[in-house]
Amino acid sequence: MPVENEIKHVLSDPDGTLMRKLAARRPGVDIDQFYVNSGNRFRRSDHPSKGTRREHTFKLSVSGRVLEIETDVSEEDFTLASQAARERVVKRRFSFNEPDAHWDVDFLYTAPSGQGGSVRFVMAEAEFPEGATYQVPDIILEHLDFIVPKGFSSEFTNRKLADEGHVHRVMRDVAPRLRSETPRILEQMGSRRPAN
Repeated sequence: MPVENEIKHVLSDPDGTLMRKLAARRPGVDIDQFYVNSGNRFRRSDHPSKGTRREHTFKLSVSGRVLEIETDVSEEDFTLASQAARERVVKRRFSFNEPDAHWDVDFLYTAPSGQGGSVRFVMAEAEFPEGATYQVPDIILEHLDFIVPKGFSSEFTNRKLADEGHVHRVMRDVAPRLRSETPRILEQMGSRRPAN
């Protein structure tokens, strides 16, 4: 059973420094994804060297775990499903691997990149085996605003972040508490923010 095990990290990149650092490592992937209901997502990924991929993802929370099943879909099916889109997210993703985790760093846009959109939210996800631990790499620590504990991760799903009103509410009401807890979480993990 494919199970998603990840921790979210909200980042700050007001001047684009992080995006430039990540782009220097490897090109980003432009993603247009939408949701037709709470468990079904469709995504088009435009990779500079691998071309375009369209996929459908089914997600279901079961006993505190997230079952995730992905399959490729045709352009025709993707286009048809887009007519039922409820929430839409446009983002650029940079991915990299560390010895203990796979990292995806997403820059969510106000409009499709190349169409005048600006970055409105930045989040990194560390995916790692169940029961394992991971270290936060320096490139993430340098831009870390706060870590999202699993009990709060439902507030930071891409589906919810598609709503700019939700982003404002969660950053006003939830973020201060998570910022205050982040140093303790980092200490428990053995990660330290780099010295300025």
